[in-house]
Amino acid sequence: MACFQPVTFLAFPFLLLYCRKGKALLYALACVFCFYLWTLLWTLLPSDPVGTRWQGEALFVPHSLSEQRLFGKKFWVYKGEIQTFHDTQGALITQRTPCSVRLSTPPQSLHTPFRLPATLERVRHASFILKPHNPQEPPSPETGWHMAAVRHNLQKKAYKFFSIFSPHVASFLRAMTIGERHPLLEEAFRRVGLGHLFAISGFHFMMLGTLIMFLFGWWFPSPLLSLARISLMSVYALSLQLTPSIQRAWISCLLYDSSILMRRSFSALNALSFACCVELLLHPLHLFYPGFQLSYGITASLLLFFPSIDNSLKKWMIPRSPREMNLLPRIDRWGAHLLHFLRQALSLSISVQLIAIPFTWSWFGTFHPVGILYNLFFPLLSMVALVISTPLIIIHALLENGSSLPTVLTHLTSFVDGCIMWMLDLVLYLPRNISAPIALNIPNWCLVLYCSCLMLWSITPGWWIIPLAKLKQGIFFPKSKQNQPTYPVPRT
Repeated sequence: MACFQPVTFLAFPFLLLYCRKGKALLYALACVFCFYLWTLLWTLLPSDPVGTRWQGEALFVPHSLSEQRLFGKKFWVYKGEIQTFHDTQGALITQRTPCSVRLSTPPQSLHTPFRLPATLERVRHASFILKPHNPQEPPSPETGWHMAAVRHNLQKKAYKFFSIFSPHVASFLRAMTIGERHPLLEEAFRRVGLGHLFAISGFHFMMLGTLIMFLFGWWFPSPLLSLARISLMSVYALSLQLTPSIQRAWISCLLYDSSILMRRSFSALNALSFACCVELLLHPLHLFYPGFQLSYGITASLLLFFPSIDNSLKKWMIPRSPREMNLLPRIDRWGAHLLHFLRQALSLSISVQLIAIPFTWSWFGTFHPVGILYNLFFPLLSMVALVISTPLIIIHALLENGSSLPTVLTHLTSFVDGCIMWMLDLVLYLPRNISAPIALNIPNWCLVLYCSCLMLWSITPGWWIIPLAKLKQGIFFPKSKQNQPTYPVPRT
């Protein structure tokens, strides 16, 4: 990916702070932040071209680890960042670089950083591959403590809670809740444009907040409920690998509950802008990664364009007032509710695809058009699957030490397992000719121009109508004075 494409995302503070009118200090801080970030990226990235390789030693800080098997061999995949990498002559090549390492044996201390003799290869402008010289040799651990081992142990303990379901359903639920990687499911869901469901994001935090509201909202006042949401969502976020989507959702939820505690107004655009600034300060190179660009770009598109698109669709799907809904017959009332759901789902899909389609083409070169249809209903089905499976998992965990489970609970678990498996069959057994992708390579300058037009549309939605209106009135090409009457023409 060319280095100038992320310039679009450096405009996030300016775009998302326009709702705070008259706050010139915020714009000044945004300018200072963008200048500081650009100079920081200039110092972090080496000046060598793409394809360069360096031999040296890396200080790797693990954030999460997972056990995987390939052709019967067991290996460990560490995801984290290269704190520093020095070549054989002691020169600093890069630092604070996100990366993943595959080792055949685990290190002696799973929760500490470790030094690793390896080869660093630059594959893109800000993407590097770290290949250890001897994957069978355990790396030497450093002093320190990190959450990688804690996250790994929590995920291993969570596996047994999902064992009440069949293997495919258990893998799907684990991927939806704790972010476990399952290559076969990921490939099947990616073919229908649903790969974003396996990336823990605001969708999952929203469901967790709804569950907390449903369980404790009846007995606790609003401030205590906000404190409970802050604590439980923080535990949930820290138990996962802090990807860009998780950090964005977590910071936005913290700001929302903090605004309730301090009795302040909440702006989703300001929360998104603040989360973007915090993440880029902690991980500057995330600016060049597709996960960051898709996560923040799609969220900004939802917040900016969903209201205007929904209002435009109301001209064809006219909403009913509550009084009109009560006067309708029952079947017509259900039809009105269905039209309301379809209108909002269509508005949501259009606002998401405004960013998802061009960025998917730019990064991966293909786009699956069947994903537009699946995104209209499958996320709702996934939410229903999590809602009905969570109580069963909790009840089985509470009754785990008992002698036997009730027969009704066993039959109910089998029924829920069959329903979720039927839902997965819609994805797993879809014919490949239906899910065939459309290949297209979008130049980077086209993507930057497209994002600039979207930003201009978000600030002034009718900017493209004004020139047409002036052209129609003859301002750009005025009529000759001989054809214009100097006095009003009376009607006959």
